[in-house]
Order: sequence, then structure tokens, then C-alpha cells
Amino acid sequence: MNFIFQDNYWLQVLALILLVIMNFFVWRRFWREARKLYHNITVRYVSARFLHKDLPSDKQLSSSWLRYIPRRGRLD
Repeated sequence: MNFIFQDNYWLQVLALILLVIMNFFVWRRFWREARKLYHNITVRYVSARFLHKDLPSDKQLSSSWLRYIPRRGRLD
């Protein structure tokens, strides 16, 4: 595979551009997942702290007032 890129400068440039674009999408996806995880953990611990209860389950969390907290940006 390496012999294809040896003599063709523009093919090397194109491959580098594609690599940068793919890397951007991979890191963007990773960042979204990390934000979702951080948000879920934060909401659970904050709700447990203010409500003085054990950590809520997913069912309790989805039906609670916490889902009405305005958030910046999309987390999906």
C-alpha cells in the first residue's frame, strides 16, 4: 500500500486531508459520549444530594423534575 503514495504528492495530500476529517468525526463522537456520561453522573449525584435520598434509578430519573432543567446544546 505504501508504494502507491511514494511518487504521488497529491495523493499524499488527499490521504492526509481524509485522515484529518475522519479524526475530527471520531473525536467529536467521543466528546459527545463523554459529555452524556458526565451529565448523567452529575444529575444523579446532584439530585441525590438535594433530595437526600439514595441515587435515583433510570425510571425515577426520567420522571423527575430534573429533566426540565434547561441545558445548553444537544446531548444526543
